[in-house]
Amino acid sequence: VYYWSYGNGAIGEGREVKYQYDKAGDYEICLKVVSGVLSNTADPACTKAVCKKVTIGSSCDLDADFIFETVGNIVKLTAKSTIGDAAKYYWSFGNGAAGEGREVKYQYDKPGDYEICLKVVSVLSNTAAQACTKSICKKVSVNTSNNDCNLKIDFNYKTLGLTGIFSAFSNDDSARYYWYVSGQNVQYTGQEITIPFVKDGSYEVCLIAVDGAEKCKLQICKKVPVGNKIKIYPNPAADVLNVASEQIINTALIYNHANELMISFAINQTFGSIDISSLEEGMYIISLQLIDGTVISERFYKK
Repeated sequence: VYYWSYGNGAIGEGREVKYQYDKAGDYEICLKVVSGVLSNTADPACTKAVCKKVTIGSSCDLDADFIFETVGNIVKLTAKSTIGDAAKYYWSFGNGAAGEGREVKYQYDKPGDYEICLKVVSVLSNTAAQACTKSICKKVSVNTSNNDCNLKIDFNYKTLGLTGIFSAFSNDDSARYYWYVSGQNVQYTGQEITIPFVKDGSYEVCLIAVDGAEKCKLQICKKVPVGNKIKIYPNPAADVLNVASEQIINTALIYNHANELMISFAINQTFGSIDISSLEEGMYIISLQLIDGTVISERFYKK
């Protein structure tokens, strides 16, 4: 005979049971197995008990990250999460100060390396016990000597399979550019670079720019998704090329081997079919611009 206790005062019986809890939480569920008295003997019943801690409640699917940009002793922080404005964003700036909001700016009193932490909270029900949280911390270098820095930088990127293609730009024609991927001990140099990745994933790529006078140094980091987030079929294709993505595809751009734009096609949904019958036979690259700003490219063959 199988007896169950569900950790909240309720009990049940049976080899297989189902039980619905009133609220989420950690419960110690115990099973007691009783063999019963053997027939025609005076042997006592044999029992065995086992308990396990079980967490009950909605799974926390929250994912969060943030990007930052420093100008002198001012850091600009932008939070990202899978639930957007449905979350609350709390910051600690590594010096005892704190802030709140999806986008914040903070001015430090002195230079140094600070560990900035973001805590994202999504309340899944009306009770605080059901709150779903995610925290992430990053080290940020602050240099007050850049207070008079007029340098402005940014970079664009696109991915082609497991390869990332990055282009930096600034308001200083003589600026020098250095790149690195967080967690990797490799540095890349140049305004336009290519970074090979070994597997699918999301990578934080950072650009450091130094102005021509070597008086100003800025850094900007972005999260770059790498891998097959899109589907392109059939490949090779004759007249129609289908594209699909988990995210909304804003625009599809098709380039030939000379990097000349051949087709520009607005999609504005997660699936689209593109007429490629006008293309000559050969290899092409299709770049999909997703709604989050990501550009993902793949090769295909027009037969």
